[in-house]
Amino acid sequence: TTEEITTWEREDLAEQYRKHYGAIRFPLDEQFYIDTYIGRRAVDYLRRERQRPFFLWVSFCSPHHPWDPPARYDEMYDPADVVLPERRPRELHHKPRRQLEKLQFLGPGLPDTTRDEGLYVAPDRAYDKIPEAVQRKMIARYYGTITLVDDRIGDMLAALEQTGLAANTVVIFTSDHGDHLGEHHLWFKGGTMYECLVRVPLVLRLPGGEAGRDCRELISLFDLAPTFLEWAGVPDPGAFDGVSIAPLIDRPEEAIHAELFIGRQAVVTKEWKFVWNQGDLPELYHLAQDPRELVNLSGDPDYAEVEARLRERVFERFGLKAGSQ
Repeated sequence: TTEEITTWEREDLAEQYRKHYGAIRFPLDEQFYIDTYIGRRAVDYLRRERQRPFFLWVSFCSPHHPWDPPARYDEMYDPADVVLPERRPRELHHKPRRQLEKLQFLGPGLPDTTRDEGLYVAPDRAYDKIPEAVQRKMIARYYGTITLVDDRIGDMLAALEQTGLAANTVVIFTSDHGDHLGEHHLWFKGGTMYECLVRVPLVLRLPGGEAGRDCRELISLFDLAPTFLEWAGVPDPGAFDGVSIAPLIDRPEEAIHAELFIGRQAVVTKEWKFVWNQGDLPELYHLAQDPRELVNLSGDPDYAEVEARLRERVFERFGLKAGSQ
């Protein structure tokens, strides 16, 4: 209604948005929430009689800033129960300078008071940028939006069962990126190559497939298109950077990649990650021992050989030259 819509214009709501960095309760009825609408449209599509093979791409918006779950999901998770990310004392002192910039400008629509011109010369001031109580509320509402999407996916799976399509339909769940969500004292997306951003879920359900099978091999989103074509019986045109992951269905420990390149600046193996931050401090993480990427080993003479090898791979891949800034 008009009365509900004008709620957005209430000064107290705008203040809550600023105070909680966009993590607020959605002010309208749940039926108007974007992912409720998307899920409803997907179910409607699946319930139509299918006379031929189909491909349905359902792109939910959540979880994504602003984290604004509707009432039913807003208080589903108690902020007091939230476990804050593991952090290392003085961690930002050994990270690229651009990470401090990301903290300085936390996101669009935030008040000017979040822009701290002294942050660059006083990185210690970055660690307490957002009060812990607010951080807990942000994460709790993030969880609420995840559960809302989980429920909408449940509606879609139920529709597949009820229409008889489940026995002949492949279902894949994945994401385009993650969120810092407080890891490394950072929030929101973009600006880094941390696992919390670039390592995303990939869940497959195949008709007659074995449930609960886990695969720890390197897989890229580039691999999905050639996989879809193989399952559809369409010849690979040879124009893809990725390869089919179909062999992993029966042999989940069979490596299809020795390394993967991320963006235009990073390479990752099962054990290591190297990030070339042009004009800034490089990053080297021993993922096998430091999966949280808390200790930047770049410049450590004990790992100079590993760093040089991975840096060369990044330079080769992206056409960079030694001494590039």
